[in-house]
Amino acid sequence: MKQYFTIFLFMIGTCLSNSLMAQTTLKNVEQEFVYSKEWRFGVKLHTHGYGLSLAKSKIINRSKKKFWEIEILEIKHAKQSRQLSRLSDRTGNARSYQYGKQNNFYNINLNFGRHKVIAETGRKNGVEVSITYSLGASLGILKPYYLLVKGFDNNSVNIRYSSDEEDYTADLFLNETRIYSGSSFVYGLNEIQPVPGAQGKFSFLFDWANTGETIKALEVGAMVNAYYKRVPIMIEADNNLIFTNLFIKLVFGRRSID
Repeated sequence: MKQYFTIFLFMIGTCLSNSLMAQTTLKNVEQEFVYSKEWRFGVKLHTHGYGLSLAKSKIINRSKKKFWEIEILEIKHAKQSRQLSRLSDRTGNARSYQYGKQNNFYNINLNFGRHKVIAETGRKNGVEVSITYSLGASLGILKPYYLLVKGFDNNSVNIRYSSDEEDYTADLFLNETRIYSGSSFVYGLNEIQPVPGAQGKFSFLFDWANTGETIKALEVGAMVNAYYKRVPIMIEADNNLIFTNLFIKLVFGRRSID
């Protein structure tokens, strides 16, 4: 009798265990469907610069989302590069600067787009692959680039480039024998100029996070920024009004329930 009672308890325990496992599995499956929104933060490197991004998505269903994204980027001219000064500073060291650069160019992009999962294989133990595409506005920001130079009176002075023939600073700005270094970033902040434009992007997103709540992904794609006029970054080089770049972005984020 004791043997039968032990077997009976074992059978009940097995049934309860299987029931709990089934409920846990069902709960895990259901959790993938109950998320309604997600936040993503990204660190981006592109062909001619770098930047940061923040995005919020509304989850429509298991494979589709719509999102908005804001980015802050710097776009560099293909011809700009750093070089060492021919002059030494007070410590006897030569410092660097970017010869022929007229302006720093930054942009703030606000995009609206779609996100579609194209491969869910091994969501818990593999990589989810998605495509994203978006279009939006781009506010370009021109900030004058200043140099610390040796003035005609041999005193150090911070100057920006001027095309005015009556302004002597143009001769100093492009004279490599008189340039000490690039000036502090604060120079030119009060002379910022806006350049309105638009941006479009297409990318692939590879998410390897092992939980439905967490996002750990790599985004790879292409973007185009276009402005209403040529952006004067360099003095002695052709400047563009359309910038096409490839990019790679490391993305982190979380999904949540409203």
